[in-house]
Amino acid sequence: MDVIVVGCGHRFSAYESSFVSAGLRIAAICEPVASRRVAVARRYGLPEDRVLADHHALACLGECAFDSRAVLILTPDSLHLSCLESLVPLGYHVLCEKPLVTRPQDIDTLSELLRKKRGIFGCCHVLRYSPLNKAVREVLQSGRLGQLLGIDHCEPVGHAHFAHSYVRGNWARQADAAFVLLTKACHDVDLIHCFVVDAARGRGTARLTAGGDQPDVHCTRVASFGKLSHFTRRNKPLAAGDASACPDCPVQQSCPYSARRIYNTRDGFRSAAVDAAGEIESCYQRCVYECDNDVCDDQVCLMDYDSGVHVTLSMRSTTLGECVRRTRIYGSEGELSIEVPMPIDVTQLSPEAKSVAVLHDHVTGHSEVLSVAEVAGSHGGGDLGLLASFRMACTAAADHGVQEAETMYMGHHDEIVESHRLVFALEQARVARCIIEL
Repeated sequence: MDVIVVGCGHRFSAYESSFVSAGLRIAAICEPVASRRVAVARRYGLPEDRVLADHHALACLGECAFDSRAVLILTPDSLHLSCLESLVPLGYHVLCEKPLVTRPQDIDTLSELLRKKRGIFGCCHVLRYSPLNKAVREVLQSGRLGQLLGIDHCEPVGHAHFAHSYVRGNWARQADAAFVLLTKACHDVDLIHCFVVDAARGRGTARLTAGGDQPDVHCTRVASFGKLSHFTRRNKPLAAGDASACPDCPVQQSCPYSARRIYNTRDGFRSAAVDAAGEIESCYQRCVYECDNDVCDDQVCLMDYDSGVHVTLSMRSTTLGECVRRTRIYGSEGELSIEVPMPIDVTQLSPEAKSVAVLHDHVTGHSEVLSVAEVAGSHGGGDLGLLASFRMACTAAADHGVQEAETMYMGHHDEIVESHRLVFALEQARVARCIIEL
């Protein structure tokens, strides 16, 4: 299936290796950075008329430009809503990177925009598309756990990852990006919401929405606690003295956040921090205790659903595991645990590490390991699963209609809006230090 890619930066690079396996072919690109635009166009042999500067140029071409109805929006977060407002009304099938909006006041605008859409819509909440999480969702939909009572979920960001992205990098300041729960863990909130809705669907106990096709399950109140706890000047080692950058620091050999330690051993971070001459860029050599970061580095969230489910979500920054989430799901008749084994050598850790889900049946006393085929790619195969699901939804829309195809392969867009609302409510609760009623 031909797709038009809007934005050819970091997220494009992350998905690029999955395009062919997902059955996608790039028909055109929109990219404002000239050097990047030329490089991608050359790599895919795109003629000049299929290489545009931005999404506005694409919108000017009207519906079905370049004979493609599908668009992937992979721009910086702050541009997502502008892209959606330009392209969704034209009837394109759209897959947009998360988060869809970065301000709470834009949620209603997003909801109204999607209500009027004519094409398939999906958000890059990749966690829900991994083979393991699909298997977990099938268990929840089957009702095997009985009544769902609680979920405990932990997102260990990884100490090197957090230092790179949220202390030294592009997502370190809320004014430049957004708060960290939105930029890092909004797909964790989305996955949890999916689990709760799936369990209600499996039990058949929930009300249905006005359309009659979705369980009408809502989170009724939230609370959250978190702050910038560690990566501040007051926690700088005394022996570091006045050093503001790693090359000048007398303790860089013993510091876990040393630029040399991170960028000389981790290829994934090295490619983003090292220039053409092979030198680490100055912004990534800054002392993590002397940066201008202001996003919180530790956060705990509580969610109370009207279906009786209580949820805890924790985001930890200084962890060994890197984005290797741990989840416990508690039902009246069983329990599900989801783990990703961690190697002793953290430099060998990758998002492709095998995940394990164990289902324990309280009635029989037996435990069953969910069998999931290993899939290459990031997020446990979630990146590939996302792109493949989008292609299948777009293909199925011709025979089954947009709403049925979207619900079948991508999930209902109302769930996406709801999970975004939850993220903003959780941040409001953290900042205001109170319980937010929804």
